[in-house]
Amino acid sequence: MAAFACILLAAAPVRAEDIVLSGVEVVGGRPPMLDTCTAVTVVKPEEGDLATGTVSELLAKVPGVQVVSSGSPGQRQAVALRGATGSQVLVLVEGLDAADPVGGVADLSQIPAEAVESIEVYRGPRGAAAGRGAIGGVVVVRLKRGGSPGGSVRLATGFYQVSAPDDVAGDATLRFGNWFAHYGHRQAAGEFPFVDVNGNERIRSNNDSTGDRLTLSWGDRILSKARLDVLATTSFSERGSAGIEQFPSKLAREASAQGLLGATLKAPTFPARRLDSRASLSLGYWQWRFTDPEPYFGASVNSRTETWRATGEVSSDWRPLNGLTAGLRGTATGELASLARRLSEPRDVDRGLADVTLSLAWNRPSFPVTAAGGFRLALARGGVIPVPSLEVGFELAAGLSLFASGSRAWRLPTFDELYFEGSGIRGNPDLLPEDSWGVDIGVKCEGHGIHAAATGFYQYVVDSIHFIQTTPYLVEAANTERAWVAGGELEAGYRLGPWSIEASASRLQTRWDLTGGDLPLKSAWSGTGETRLAVWRLELYTRAAWRTAYYLGPVADRREEGRLLWDAGLSADLGLSFRLSADARNLLDKRDAVDALQYPLPGRSVFLSLTKTWEVQK
Repeated sequence: MAAFACILLAAAPVRAEDIVLSGVEVVGGRPPMLDTCTAVTVVKPEEGDLATGTVSELLAKVPGVQVVSSGSPGQRQAVALRGATGSQVLVLVEGLDAADPVGGVADLSQIPAEAVESIEVYRGPRGAAAGRGAIGGVVVVRLKRGGSPGGSVRLATGFYQVSAPDDVAGDATLRFGNWFAHYGHRQAAGEFPFVDVNGNERIRSNNDSTGDRLTLSWGDRILSKARLDVLATTSFSERGSAGIEQFPSKLAREASAQGLLGATLKAPTFPARRLDSRASLSLGYWQWRFTDPEPYFGASVNSRTETWRATGEVSSDWRPLNGLTAGLRGTATGELASLARRLSEPRDVDRGLADVTLSLAWNRPSFPVTAAGGFRLALARGGVIPVPSLEVGFELAAGLSLFASGSRAWRLPTFDELYFEGSGIRGNPDLLPEDSWGVDIGVKCEGHGIHAAATGFYQYVVDSIHFIQTTPYLVEAANTERAWVAGGELEAGYRLGPWSIEASASRLQTRWDLTGGDLPLKSAWSGTGETRLAVWRLELYTRAAWRTAYYLGPVADRREEGRLLWDAGLSADLGLSFRLSADARNLLDKRDAVDALQYPLPGRSVFLSLTKTWEVQK
C-alpha cells in the first residue's frame, strides 16, 4: 500500500509582533500561524514528552484538551477541545487540514512526534478564520526545519506491567542545509492486562500495531526575494482492531495510509513595497481498509475508503499605514471519496469548497489597543455561509492585558455522516452544516518568569450533528437542534533557573436540547499539573492529570467515571551527546476503560529510550 499527501505550508501571513503568546516562546523566529491578538497556548517537545512517540502527550497539558485513544500507543487518537468532538476540531499540519474527509477526524497517531517543533492550540471561536470544521478550535502542528548539519537517532522500548517488552520504536532525523528528514518506526504488542467496568481482571487482545512515518521538508530563496517551501509527509500503519469491550473481536484488522505534499511560494514586497503575496498548492491522500472475518454480530466485514483532497490558495497582505494590515485570501478545495462499506453499494462522491476572506488588523507597538477582524464568505453545497470574526486586546500595563473575541464557526458534514450505511448505522444525505457562535473574554500576564492566562467562554451551537438511535435497531446521523457550552480555563506557570512548574484547570458546562441534559463526552472539571527540575546532568519531571465523570450519550445512556493520572520521568546526559530517559506512565495503575466506546488502555507502564545527537562542525 502506498500513499502520498500534501501540506499547505502556511495560512494568512502574520508577524511575530502581531501575536501575544501565553507563557511560551516563538520557536526559531516562526510566529504562530493564525492571525490573532488573544492568548495562544504553544507547547514544545521536552525530554520525556516523547516517551511513547505520540503527539497526544504534548497536548495533555493544555487546558480544555482531551485526547481520546482507541488502545495502546499506535492505535487511533483524536483530540477534543472544550468538549468538541474530533470532527469539530481543525488539525493543521503546517497549514493543511490533516483530517480524512470520510470521517472528518485527524488521527494524531499518524503525526511523527519526533518531527514536531511545536504545537499551537487555539481554543474556541477564534479558530474559525482558519477554515471549516473549527467549532471547538484549531490545533496547528509545526514541523522541524533544516539548519546546521546534524541529526539524531532514538531507540525506545516499553513495558506494560513491567514484563517483557511490549512496545519498540526507533526514530532518525537528519538536517543538512535547507533540508530536514525524519523516519520513524513503531511496533506495539497485541495484549496487555486491564480491569473491565465490572472490576474483573481481563486481557486486552488483538491490539497490536505497526507504523512507519517519513517526513521531508525543504525551503530556500529563489529569484531575488521570493521563497519556496516544500513539504512531504507520509505514514503507513496496520493494527489489530479489538473492538469495544462489550463486543470484542479476535481477528479484525485495520490498515491505513495517508500522505501530505505541498508547496508555498512567498513573495514579500511583490508587486509593491507594502504588499506581501503568497500562493500555495497542496494534495492530500488517505486510504483505509477494515476487515473482520468473524464479527461479534452478523456476517464478515470488508470495508475500504480512499480519499483525495486538492487545495489551492492565494493571499496578499497590504500595509497602507504603520501598524495597519489589510489582507485578502482566496481558497478553493476539491474532495473526492471512494466508499465501499458493508451492506451498501460502492459509491464515489465528491464536493467542492471555496472561500474568500477579507481581514483587517491593527497593532502598533506604541498603542495599547490591538484588534483583528475578518469576514469570510464560504461557498459550499450550493450555499453561501458568512463567517465574521472580531478580536480586541488592551494592554493595561507592561505584561498585563485583556482580550475579547467573537466569531461564527461552521462545519460541513463528513462523508460518513452523509453516506455511511451498514451494521445498524446509517448516514443522512440531507444533513445541514453545524453552525456555531461563540465569545471569549480573558486576561493574561507575563513577566519575571511568570505567565498566566484566564479565559471565560460561551458558545451556542445550532444543528449539531450526532448519530442517535431512531429505532431499536438503527442509529442514524441527524441534526439535533441546539446546544450550549460555557465555562472557563486557567493556565499558569513559573520558571526559576533549572526549575519550572505548569498548571491548568478547565470548567465546562453544557446543555443539549435533545436530552435536556449534558452533551456527551464532556467532563465538567479537568486539570493538569507538571513540574520539572534540572540538576547537574539529570532532568526530572512529574505530571498529574484529572477529570471528572462525564455523560456517554443517548445510545449508551450512562456516565463514565472520573479519573486521576500520574506520570514521572528521569533523563540523564551520558556524555558524548548520548541521553538516556526512563518514563513511567499511569503510576496509579488505573487500567479501566476510558472513553465512550470503552476502549481500555494499559495501566502502569515504563518506557526507556536512548538518544544520540550530533552536529557537524563547519
